[in-house]
Amino acid sequence: MKRIFTLIIVAVSSNFFGQESQFMGYFSPTTAELVPTPAGMENPKTQVIKPNFKGRELIEVDNSQTHNPDWVWQQHEVANQQKALTASILWSKPGLGVGISPPDPTVDADSSVAISATNSSGGAVYRIFNRATGATVGNTSYTMRNLVSTGAITGAGDPIVLYYKPARRWFITEFSSSGNRLIVYVSQTSNPQGAYYRYAFTCSNFPDYPKYGFSTTSDAFLVSTNEGGPPTVYAMRLSTLLTGGTSPFIKKAIGYSLNGFGFQSITPVDLEGDNVAPAGMKPLFVRHRDDESHSNGTPDSGTNDWIELWEMDINWTNNTATTTKIQDISIAEIDSKLCGLTSFQCIKQPGTTNLLDPLREPVMFKAPMRVFDTHQAMVLCLSTDVDGADRAGVRWIELRRDPGVITPTWTKYQEGTYAPGTGTSRWMPSINIDKHGNILMAYSSSSNATGDFPSIKMTGRKPCDPLGTMTMAETTIIAGANSKTSSGDTRWGDYHHMAIDDFDGETFYYAGVYQQGANNASGTKTNVSAIRFNPDALDATIAGIFLVNPGNVCGASTQIGVVVENRGTTAITSGVIQWQVGSGALTNVNYTSNQLSSVGATDTIFVTIAGLVNGSNTVTINTTTVNGTSPDENTCNNSKSLNVTVSSGSGLTATSTINAQPSCNGTEGQITLVANGGTSPFTYALNQGSAQSSGTFSNLAAGTYTYIVTDNIGCTGTGTITLASNVVINVTPSQTASILCNGNQTGAISVSATGGTSSYTYSINGNKLCRSIFIYRINSWNLHRLRERWK
Repeated sequence: MKRIFTLIIVAVSSNFFGQESQFMGYFSPTTAELVPTPAGMENPKTQVIKPNFKGRELIEVDNSQTHNPDWVWQQHEVANQQKALTASILWSKPGLGVGISPPDPTVDADSSVAISATNSSGGAVYRIFNRATGATVGNTSYTMRNLVSTGAITGAGDPIVLYYKPARRWFITEFSSSGNRLIVYVSQTSNPQGAYYRYAFTCSNFPDYPKYGFSTTSDAFLVSTNEGGPPTVYAMRLSTLLTGGTSPFIKKAIGYSLNGFGFQSITPVDLEGDNVAPAGMKPLFVRHRDDESHSNGTPDSGTNDWIELWEMDINWTNNTATTTKIQDISIAEIDSKLCGLTSFQCIKQPGTTNLLDPLREPVMFKAPMRVFDTHQAMVLCLSTDVDGADRAGVRWIELRRDPGVITPTWTKYQEGTYAPGTGTSRWMPSINIDKHGNILMAYSSSSNATGDFPSIKMTGRKPCDPLGTMTMAETTIIAGANSKTSSGDTRWGDYHHMAIDDFDGETFYYAGVYQQGANNASGTKTNVSAIRFNPDALDATIAGIFLVNPGNVCGASTQIGVVVENRGTTAITSGVIQWQVGSGALTNVNYTSNQLSSVGATDTIFVTIAGLVNGSNTVTINTTTVNGTSPDENTCNNSKSLNVTVSSGSGLTATSTINAQPSCNGTEGQITLVANGGTSPFTYALNQGSAQSSGTFSNLAAGTYTYIVTDNIGCTGTGTITLASNVVINVTPSQTASILCNGNQTGAISVSATGGTSSYTYSINGNKLCRSIFIYRINSWNLHRLRERWK
């Protein structure tokens, strides 16, 4: 229900609400490299509190509680309905940022290393880990050094580390200590310890809280910032950054602030995995709106709140951009008033009255999106008050839309608020989704109960678990051992970072903050962990299906390859695959295998399906039985569908051309066949002879030929063609002597021929052949004698 609020607007300039984009200029890079961190920068002797740029433009509203309790609150641990879900911490290592408040940890990985960064007493510092073992690579820590002697710009922190797999490049970012600059380092090669292009982009105001994302379809590297009014977004040209060219820099503000928050942020949506975004998809940004707390923006509702989805349209030709709110997606009521809307003191700790910053303002970094065969998914998380008494819980949301779609048709697929037990607050979450659809979420936790010190914990779920529920029992990544009691220091952090391995698609890398140590420079620490969901014991999946002969199918049946993958720890020796065309009958196919002995092993089973009809057919493949057990322990990966198009008839014909006719009794004939329709390449055969790739046939005699044209998927076209002898002989007889009297044999004739091919032979009444014939002793009654004469 809406309330009437008393607004106090402090120093809000009207230009924050302008709708025109601003071209900030072209920026060229210098060169930088990672170098060992100077002494004292990584581990300062005294605690370093980084400046707090949040809340400079406060818009205050009524802070009374309105939601009690949370409407989708998961108050209890819920076991997976099939089997208890667990995840393993593959390795867990100390991060950097010791004694820094806040450390703001970030992490990402390539095929061999993971790089984590935090704030330090100066700019950002970096640690490189072996991706498989977590062992430190090279020096204990690094920082960036400019490789030119002039124009040096000092970094000031808020780092973000991202790996861009399509180009095999690292993007490392922070803001500068002066000049309202964002520093973007782009590795010049795939080697993270090689040279970097170093860009320093100048913003209109100090670019606090920068959060980044890629948009390959718009050739853009995006960043959002908190600059004291509505959230600001900037676009850099991705292809230019990758080559070290001069990049344009375009600024555009979001349409309005969320009044009530003094800190304005919007989070870029960042694509995960190898499946590309639909062609033409524009950069997306997301934030939440609690319409009881934020008295601007529409729509409003007394029964739900909103996820706002914004889109950026970039014109690189003119260096302009627009931002448009394309959707308001309804979610269950949230309560953003964690100790009010602007307080930096809220989260309880054991043995102290010192309270920690709840960070309720943003959808937490990152906002990952992944493209699956059947849908597009986006997962989000944020902090909310679960009980109206300032206990923080994590609201998580999964949005979906159909595959291949770029229209604003996202819908809420599921949501929940994770806050089991009593008393413990969970906040500063980060979330991601792997290639199987498993969701992992990690966060900070703390309460005033004895021993419940600020720690890092995690939970998760499989894609077919009960909707709205985290089914993995809460697991501690690293336990805190002390409370943070520094006088006047309530900072905990502005973000954690959950990345996903783009090479295996299933390892999560998480960087977070915990408290372990006395209240001094070593008390606040960061942790970097590699985490992966544990396989079930018995789990077969349909990893892929494909037509053995690609393209349109000819006829009612075809052969399909079914890729079965073992995702369980038990070797698979036999099973049952079930296929179905549309809503037709289910048909079982038994198989045996000696290839599926371990997790990740695959085997291809070839199945002939029947019952196809002309046009489009949906063929669904299921794995129903594994080693005699039905179903296996994970049914959410047992099915996959394939569209099969059947041509009407064969759809294949051929045009025949006679290039040359044969001579009489000769073999000079030649024809050419040209295929029409079907799927190339084609083969051609005459009179059921051997097929050939060429449509031209030579050395043919006169006669009728039957031809068969076959395309690449086995469709055929047939026909006949006739070759006739191309010979016409003209004969001219002439009388060369007359018969003088009846009974005399004085008559003679001569025969000549034209046409055909010389030389000729002649005969008369079946008698001897000759070249030229004179006939004598001939009268009107009979022929008495032939005389040869050669000319």
